[in-house]
Amino acid sequence: ELRHSGKELDDFYEVSRTSTFKFKDDYDVIKKTERLNEALRHRYYSALATKKKHEEDRDNYFKNEEELSQLKGNFIEDSQELALANSRYVDYNQRFSLQRETLIVRMLDDVSKVNEKNEKLRNDKQRINKELHEARSDLADSRNKVREVEKQKEELTESYKALE
Repeated sequence: ELRHSGKELDDFYEVSRTSTFKFKDDYDVIKKTERLNEALRHRYYSALATKKKHEEDRDNYFKNEEELSQLKGNFIEDSQELALANSRYVDYNQRFSLQRETLIVRMLDDVSKVNEKNEKLRNDKQRINKELHEARSDLADSRNKVREVEKQKEELTESYKALE
């Protein structure tokens, strides 16, 4: 769940980031077109004032004015889409941030419990290994004693047979 919500958050962030850059680029295009349009408007009105007819300048001005109007319309549509994407991102982030925090706290608690259990198991293993080592030592001592007793038994048996 944590990975899934993190991936969703990353996806929303990437969409928001990409959209922001696109939004900035679109804004730059609009500003560039506005400057060009202003220059064309100035040339057109200068031509009208000096009574020089430059139909090409006039046509360029109206064409750019139309393009600028279209760009502004697209910009507004894009800004609405960006606002919607941003609201989705914010909503998702708000909705899942508390849940993510809860999951992280729970996971950290689980890790602490597992670490405690591992430490306890490690201590138990050391204790059991120590007991095993002691038991093996006791077994070796017992075997040595058994050999000594068997050796004494044989000696006593031989002594007994020699006495008979």
